Amino acid sequence: MLTTIIKYFVPIVEKLAVLFLTLIALTLLVFSFGVFLKYIIHMPHLISHLQDILISNPSLAKKEIREIIAEFLLFALSAEVIILLVRHEPRVILDVLFIAISREVIVQVHSFVDMLLGVISIAILFFIRKYLRLKYKKGSKTYEEAM
Repeated sequence: MLTTIIKYFVPIVEKLAVLFLTLIALTLLVFSFGVFLKYIIHMPHLISHLQDILISNPSLAKKEIREIIAEFLLFALSAEVIILLVRHEPRVILDVLFIAISREVIVQVHSFVDMLLGVISIAILFFIRKYLRLKYKKGSKTYEEAM
């Protein structure tokens, strides 16, 4: 009796979970797109501001360029997370990790050790992607076709 009730509710719970994930992905997409549009609208002002800084103080321009790159990588990361929420594939997980580690290496690196650890992490991810073909099947696709 109890197993019959559980078997009845499992598909309903799975459908609700998928619906909830879709709602989260849609909310993240709308929010990210709105912030991205705001950023693009203000881009001419940022470029002129960056030109002024580059002329007056080149060392401060380096910091400003890093901040702009950090914002665009954050948009790319949010897009990859949205894809990860919708499609559950190993390739997407690796892509999210690539972007997240790359962003941290570019933006937050303060020492040689941090840079070295970031580069080693990215090299490990490349090794995983290239040489360790995980057994993955979704429908008729194998992991290699999903990559």
